[in-house]
Amino acid sequence: MFKIVGILTQFGSFYPSEVINCETVLRKIVKKVPLLSILGMAAIGVISTAKVASAAVFNIDFDNTFDNTLSPPFVGSGIFSFDGTATDGTYNLTSLSNYEFDFTVGSSTFTNTDISTSDIGEVQVVIYDSGSQIYFSNSDSSGFGNGPLSGSIDFTGTSGDYLTFEPPAFGSPPLDLYGAEDSNGNSYEGTYGATSVPEASSDLGNLFLISLGVGYLFRRYSTNKSRIRDSN
Repeated sequence: MFKIVGILTQFGSFYPSEVINCETVLRKIVKKVPLLSILGMAAIGVISTAKVASAAVFNIDFDNTFDNTLSPPFVGSGIFSFDGTATDGTYNLTSLSNYEFDFTVGSSTFTNTDISTSDIGEVQVVIYDSGSQIYFSNSDSSGFGNGPLSGSIDFTGTSGDYLTFEPPAFGSPPLDLYGAEDSNGNSYEGTYGATSVPEASSDLGNLFLISLGVGYLFRRYSTNKSRIRDSN
């Protein structure tokens, strides 16, 4: 970032409101230095496509002990994610942008396409413990979900395999029990638990990369300009 500011100052322009926008800054530099247009526009394209939206990601493990205490050995694992930040609260699943399930228990894998709860709008995601933990719930007044297994959310595979999460009627929060049967007919009943995955700031990463890139391009430009001057 300091290199970006320094270069803009050398060119007689300083854009304090745009320093944080790497793409805008590089466009300003490219306009000032026509010889860098090709390389500069290529760098702009790389930065634009490299921007990653913030996402909340939770690793989830499944054990085979029905006691509300998660402990190895684990019989399954998976990921639940959505766009945005993991902030404590209760959220309707459908309010979370681009939510994604990818669980494997025994020999079976369950994803969004396997959701069999009929009213997905009643499925809830509860985030707690400063955004580090989650469990699934359901807002139906009966205390059960509207799926074939009545769980907070149910998944059903094509081989009769299934995965169901504890509904509110079964106990007090956190609702951390599950039941499953895999494609080989093996049954599982146990506890599941989630661990949030920390995410690095993509904006800071972009600033660092663009400062290196612009510094390199400016050095190349200065070297070439010196060579042309010396040859004349």
